[in-house]
Amino acid sequence: MIARDDNTLLYVIDAEIAKKLNPVETQLESEITTLNTTVSGISTTVSGISSAIADSGWTTVTLTEDFEPYATGVLPKYRKIGSVVNLHGVLKPTDTLTGSNTTVAMFSLPTGYRPSENIITVCQGSGNCIWTLTVASGGTCSFSRYRDGTGLQNASSSVWLPFNVTFMIG
Repeated sequence: MIARDDNTLLYVIDAEIAKKLNPVETQLESEITTLNTTVSGISTTVSGISSAIADSGWTTVTLTEDFEPYATGVLPKYRKIGSVVNLHGVLKPTDTLTGSNTTVAMFSLPTGYRPSENIITVCQGSGNCIWTLTVASGGTCSFSRYRDGTGLQNASSSVWLPFNVTFMIG
């Protein structure tokens, strides 16, 4: 043991002990490098998971002139969490729509929220009526085929058109 001027102690390690410690030091350095690589990989994985479950939050759609919200508490909206998109709301036509197989655009989804192929689903309407919602791969969400058990019906400006659709993108 050697004392320095600032009263700290220095230990002198003899050559034999130094030889024994050298492989231990090398092994510890290797393990620290491996741990740093593992931590870096975990950090990259966590970052990837965070982006995979990123939540866009709800965005109210911009409706075409043919539709309006059925009421203030049911504004049509969309949201994306990771690669899952959800649409929901309740609409009504602004004027009577003639019963037909022809689609009428309600709103459009922006790029990044569109399915890779068209999604067609049946939704409940007023009373015993049902209607078809098409979410097109180009982003247009449209109404068609308003009908009851006897066939196509006109959709008046007071009909109830609720929808809730969930799909994956990418």
